Amino acid sequence: PPVSQTGNGNVNISSIVPTREGYNFLGWSESSEDTTAQYLSGQTYNLTKNTVLHAVWKKTEIPVEPETYTVTFVADGVVVKTVEYTVGDTSVAEPAVPVKDGYTGEWSEYTLAASDITVNAIYTKIDTPTPADEYKLPTSFKEQIAAYNTIVTVSVTLKNVPSDAKVYIDEKEASVNGNTYFAEIGQVSSTKKVKIEVRQGSNVLDSSTLTVKVDTGFFSKLISFFTNFLFNLFKWKKITVNF
Repeated sequence: PPVSQTGNGNVNISSIVPTREGYNFLGWSESSEDTTAQYLSGQTYNLTKNTVLHAVWKKTEIPVEPETYTVTFVADGVVVKTVEYTVGDTSVAEPAVPVKDGYTGEWSEYTLAASDITVNAIYTKIDTPTPADEYKLPTSFKEQIAAYNTIVTVSVTLKNVPSDAKVYIDEKEASVNGNTYFAEIGQVSSTKKVKIEVRQGSNVLDSSTLTVKVDTGFFSKLISFFTNFLFNLFKWKKITVNF
């Protein structure tokens, strides 16, 4: 409630400090609109007329706690560690990726955002070269279908071929693209068994077969006939240029 003082001339402003929830008291002012105090409690004031002094308040600043979130690191479904971070952080102390025999491991990529996140371990199998003396081909390969009387290229997919070994298809050294080996075996007009070999120098590490099955149907033969006819027509056509 308001506090009244009476006097004439110099008077001491009441030393009572008013309180207001959520605000700090700064002092007194003759205007209710002031944001800075003209007078302080206990200060001398020259009173010459009836005067109202207004308390000057400043809202109390409540510290804002930074928002905290978590990064949970998981490997093969097991929580390795949960790390807290606050908004504005750009990195956290990552735990080591658990060791897994036969694999290399790393944490998946992630970005710290204003939310809890889960980071999973990514494991990549280590390809161990197969010793040459233990290398084995599949007992057979999926058959390959070819059009009648056409030049056929046979391709097979092989993994872990020893680095110093070569693949032969129908006695021809195969070209390679990644794990795919391929070679042209010529024109085929009937079903053919093609030998696949892996050789290390003159030593055959292993061999297998692939069946090239030829489409001998009427339309396949008809297409082959016209293809060969046109090929030979243009191949043997003579062009004479007169000057």
